[in-house]
Amino acid sequence: MPPSLQQQQDRQAQHRLAVLRHAEEVTGNVSQTCRYYGISRNCFYKWQRRYQDEGFEGLLDRSSKPHHCPHATEADVVNKSPGPVEPASGKRGCARHRGNRRGRHPGLRAFQSQRGPLP
Repeated sequence: MPPSLQQQQDRQAQHRLAVLRHAEEVTGNVSQTCRYYGISRNCFYKWQRRYQDEGFEGLLDRSSKPHHCPHATEADVVNKSPGPVEPASGKRGCARHRGNRRGRHPGLRAFQSQRGPLP
């Protein structure tokens, strides 16, 4: 049975803690530890800062979703429903594109005359 999401996150946080401890206890050198584990020093220092500020919980994965979007549509506008919208006439789309749907495009006729009718 595959591990749960919580177990995966805990395992990853344990790994990050092991990286921090390795630098502190084994090598004493951040650059060597980062090279050994294949991570950047920026990543190491980010984990270290989070661990100092928040403890083990700081090493858990965080969402990459932005905190806010300045271009987002306001919630009250999104929740408003204009109701069903009827086209102005019974036709859908402009005349040129209606012809395309019916197989009456001039380029399509030339293609059909060379290859035969379309299936």
